[in-house]
Amino acid sequence: MLGKGSLQWLISTDHYKRRVFDYGFNAAGVLAIGLGVFPVVAGLASLWPGKGERPTRALTTYRSVLLASVISFGVYTGVKSAYVSTVFSTLTYERNLIYLAPLLFTGTALWLERRNFNPIAVCVSAAFVLFLLLTSPYIMDKDIAYDSAGVAILQQGNRYLGLDHADAKIGLVLLLALSAVLLLLRRPRWLGIVVAAGILVWCFTGELSFSSASNRASDRFVDNIRRPFTWVDDATGGKPTLYLGQQMADPNGEWLLEFWNPHSMVGRVWSLDGTAPGPGPTLTPDPKLPNGALSHDPHYPYVVEEGGMNVVGRVVTTHDHVAGGSVQKWRLVQVRPPLRLRDFVTGQYADGWSGASSAYTRFSSGERPGRVRIVVSRPWGGPDVPGHVTVKLGPITIGDDKQPHVGTPMIVRRFVLHANGVKRLVLPAPGPHFRVEVNVTPTFRPIELSPQTDSDNRDLGAKITYTYLPHRRS
Repeated sequence: MLGKGSLQWLISTDHYKRRVFDYGFNAAGVLAIGLGVFPVVAGLASLWPGKGERPTRALTTYRSVLLASVISFGVYTGVKSAYVSTVFSTLTYERNLIYLAPLLFTGTALWLERRNFNPIAVCVSAAFVLFLLLTSPYIMDKDIAYDSAGVAILQQGNRYLGLDHADAKIGLVLLLALSAVLLLLRRPRWLGIVVAAGILVWCFTGELSFSSASNRASDRFVDNIRRPFTWVDDATGGKPTLYLGQQMADPNGEWLLEFWNPHSMVGRVWSLDGTAPGPGPTLTPDPKLPNGALSHDPHYPYVVEEGGMNVVGRVVTTHDHVAGGSVQKWRLVQVRPPLRLRDFVTGQYADGWSGASSAYTRFSSGERPGRVRIVVSRPWGGPDVPGHVTVKLGPITIGDDKQPHVGTPMIVRRFVLHANGVKRLVLPAPGPHFRVEVNVTPTFRPIELSPQTDSDNRDLGAKITYTYLPHRRS
């Protein structure tokens, strides 16, 4: 019935039934870790009446709210986690269970006040929490998990104390055993104060751990985009500015650029290859012959361009940032209308590597065409995978996909490229506008060929550079 009104519910409960429980319990386990285990056991055990307890309206109301919250937030978290795993990524959404924390702390306060919990309730609660601790992910391979703040204390333990997964599991199980024993004992009142202080210290340490990791992540972003952050607004005076990029696999740099330059850039993001990220509207323009004019010209006075492209206009300023593991330059260009490209490179990552194909397209070569220098290399010292390279050069034609292609090739070169090999070509440009296409087969994955020394899992062809050499005046 619910599936008729909710696609998310239908997919999560009909197509991936186990995930609802698995991912819901994972989130509950991370919540137990974040709260220090004891409050979760105490909160769940407080659902049962204590020994010799007289029922009151306040207790009945509390237990009703706690039970309803556990069920409703638990179902919501499980369904959300299962659905998101099918459309985005497998994540542990402990943050959607954090609303249970005040109620679980209330159950802990109830124990601190009355000390009469039902032993069976404590054992059942402890057994359930034990299951959570043994099956939930600790996510200690990351410095920070934004959706699972509860494991921050374990992540910091791994970072500074060398705590591994087995050590964390043993420590949590011992903490659970201690919690169950304390809940069952008729302890002196001062011990309750020690327990409360211990819970506060644990939670405070977890908060500091998450904040510290968050600050480190922010510092890394700062290192990537460099100061001053407002360089676009400063240079343009807040005038509309278009962002033009490609191969935008990691959008963080562009997002931060928009955030810090809201007057110029917010919501004005294009890419040549359809990789521009949301959340705002994006567009993939089509270049046109003969001058490389881009479709849907918004008539903005400025463009921030990524490497590999050359908008016709005056370069106002440049700004260093890190992309692809190396320092790259953003260029702020004052557009010489209409918006058009002098030349651009496609099919390459920020570090210069290509996949199976790469291309250089030039729309403006002057009346007397010059030459183009192409350097194809494989700076790779691992096992040799010979790459069969084909270079085609010819006039530009616009295909049915509205993108440039090589028409009838005027020059074709073929060669084999080995590990650490380099091939240099200087070819005459066939007219005022032309295109070069380089295809490499097969590609290789460094992580598969040398997993001990390289973690790069991209399909790589070659590193390729294109340089246009204008016609020399006699």
